[in-house]
Amino acid sequence: MSTGGLCLQARYNQWMDERLYAVTASLAEAVRRRDLGAFFKPLHGTFNHILLVDRLWIGRMTDHPCHFDSLDQELYRDFEQLRTQQRETDADLLHRVRALTAHDSLPASTTSA
Repeated sequence: MSTGGLCLQARYNQWMDERLYAVTASLAEAVRRRDLGAFFKPLHGTFNHILLVDRLWIGRMTDHPCHFDSLDQELYRDFEQLRTQQRETDADLLHRVRALTAHDSLPASTTSA
């Protein structure tokens, strides 16, 4: 994939995360924490998973892998803290992708999820 394509995906990821958090912020905490039967149970669990995976990808890109106990690990219990961390992680991911050049290659571990 071209660096332009990666930038497009990183910008879309950032945009979509912002939209999801904006809509979800208006919900009561109990609603965000209710088990919806999704793979990561409540919305809050799903958001934690999204942040965790974004950090895994950054770790793969930088060849500094992250280690988590599980893919459903709760990184942040507080919704606003989770939101802030996602925003910062999205900005970091976009910055790193924009810094790539056509001559850069991602570590081999990034070619498979």
